[in-house]
Amino acid sequence: MLAYKNKQSGMTTVELIVAISIATLIATSLTAVLTHIFSTRTSLTRQMMVVKQGQDAIDTISRDIRYTSRFLKSNSIPDVDQSWAPNGNWNFSGQDEKSRQLILEANATTKSYQNPDNKLVFEHGPIECTALAPYVKNNIIYFIKDGNLYRRTIVPQGVTACPEPIFQKQTCHNTGVDEACLESDVLIARNVSNFSVNYYNNPYDNSPFEAYNPGLPDDSLNSVSTIRINLSIKHPSAQNVKEQTTSILLSKGNI
Repeated sequence: MLAYKNKQSGMTTVELIVAISIATLIATSLTAVLTHIFSTRTSLTRQMMVVKQGQDAIDTISRDIRYTSRFLKSNSIPDVDQSWAPNGNWNFSGQDEKSRQLILEANATTKSYQNPDNKLVFEHGPIECTALAPYVKNNIIYFIKDGNLYRRTIVPQGVTACPEPIFQKQTCHNTGVDEACLESDVLIARNVSNFSVNYYNNPYDNSPFEAYNPGLPDDSLNSVSTIRINLSIKHPSAQNVKEQTTSILLSKGNI
């Protein structure tokens, strides 16, 4: 009779150590890969958010430019709240070349600029409410405050509009500043590192108009038809998110 010798199955201590080492190496590598994927995905998401924020800001400005009749060096309508304005008054020079103010004289409308059914608003006076009557104008100011880009609307007070009331509302940094302040300034973009504006007499000019020359008169922007805006935004805490710069040439509307 043949005798069979049982051989116990199992792992030796050396084999166990090797197996644990390999498993640890695989787990470490897998963790590193997953961490990299998560980090890359997070950075990409933040980058897309920065890009979208910049594009949304440019879209808002572009919409306002279509209703703009002229560019201004300072507001043409008295503002009830200038506490957020550098040196207490609005000026297109802003704080410096990276923190300009864009001041627009824009047509008031019966509905929002996005609404295709909006109509221009006339000033009700001696002339009947027709195209012969003067248009009601608002001021729109884009400005930098604490690294953020805001949009302010200044609406003329005591104006009787026709055929319908003015849709736009006076904004301030806080609605409690004055009874005329019906809404708060609109936050357009956060973490803005550059908001520069150059002016051109026409869209075909290669060189900008020297608008910031201090010797020029206050109405020197009346001949300007086009501006170039450079807007740079960077995520404040993400090192792998690149600064996003958007540059666009915009011409005012012929309204």
